[in-house]
Amino acid sequence: FKYWAHAVSDDLLNWQILKPALAPDLNCDGFEPDAVTPNGVWVGDISIVSGRPTILYAVECQKYIGMATANDPEDPRLENWTKVQSEKPVLTAKEMGVNTIRDPVTWIGSDGIHRMLADCPTGACLLKSGDFTTWRYVGDLVKWRQDTQTTDNMDDPDFFPLPGTDWHVFKVSSTASDVWTMGTYIEVNDIGEPDIFTPLIKDEIQGMSQQKIDYGSFYASKSGYDPVNKRVEL
Repeated sequence: FKYWAHAVSDDLLNWQILKPALAPDLNCDGFEPDAVTPNGVWVGDISIVSGRPTILYAVECQKYIGMATANDPEDPRLENWTKVQSEKPVLTAKEMGVNTIRDPVTWIGSDGIHRMLADCPTGACLLKSGDFTTWRYVGDLVKWRQDTQTTDNMDDPDFFPLPGTDWHVFKVSSTASDVWTMGTYIEVNDIGEPDIFTPLIKDEIQGMSQQKIDYGSFYASKSGYDPVNKRVEL
């Protein structure tokens, strides 16, 4: 069983451990009640939707994206969360026409359209939504699995602007570490069309594998923006 651990801090140095924010349900997190499947809540992301902190998360069977919301948006510790278990999950791999989907990261564009980047069989797939509930697959922002010679596992994508510049950073976890590339990003104001990311490194696979975030063993780090100091933190 895999949980979302939960800790709070005032300074990012000293942390208080709280109860898990999300716990797994049986049978692919409840989305396959009649099946015997792996149980676990995997990588996801948090957005503020209509004033309420909202999580999109992957499940261990890698077929669904689920949603959870904070019980009390005014609670500074956001201790209690509730999964939104309606008739179906937010997104399924089957409706996208792929075998697996996992590790979503979300943001809202300047055009008001929600974006989701997720790990799909061909690379980092891009989805768009007008309400954060109904999503449309529009294509791959980065195809990192086009090189059949690579042996590295690539997953857990992340994508964010570099403050004070016109550049965007695409980050992904390889087998041994977190790696990255930088490039230009064109936001397409059309919910049915893909945005365009053009990396400086043309060979995303071999080029990114040489650009590590840091030395040591790092995996699936998440970015966050510090609006006070105007910087991205990992």
